Amino acid sequence: MDDINNIMQVFYDKLNTEVAVLTQMHKNRLICKKGCFQCCVSGITLYEAEAYIILIRNFEFFTYQIPNRQGTNCTLLDSEGACRIYAARPYVCRSQGLPLRRTDMELLLEYRDICPLNDTGIPIEQLPQNECLDTDIYDKILALLQIKLDHNAPRVPLENLFYTSTQEYLLHKYGAKTNI
Repeated sequence: MDDINNIMQVFYDKLNTEVAVLTQMHKNRLICKKGCFQCCVSGITLYEAEAYIILIRNFEFFTYQIPNRQGTNCTLLDSEGACRIYAARPYVCRSQGLPLRRTDMELLLEYRDICPLNDTGIPIEQLPQNECLDTDIYDKILALLQIKLDHNAPRVPLENLFYTSTQEYLLHKYGAKTNI
């Protein structure tokens, strides 16, 4: 396992732990389940570092499967609306459905969001901060990792992981870059 993989595993472990706590905390308002894909849309982009990890953890899948091209849904969904790489899905997908919060430091404003299907009970604006997933922390960790690896790297559309040219590019670029 290379350093990028180790860092991302720690990242996902921390995120998954926090998501599990929040999921339990909000179990009465969350209706998300396998096959619910309202939040699973096309056009998702990833930092190259995360795209690389998702690719190497699902290499056979991206090599031998084809993207789902059903309307505006995510290319990773199967015919029943379930994620085909659920165990190794991107950060943004792991946080969907939960009450989310982020802060615009320039405007000193806090923004909150939740899937409309889960917007029941106490309004999310009234929830204590610790009852929302602070996406700023996770966004900054990924951004800092990407800056350390290559600060000029463009974001990668999730769908592009199915294409040989993207696969070769990421494997060549990050496969040899294991000491960060």
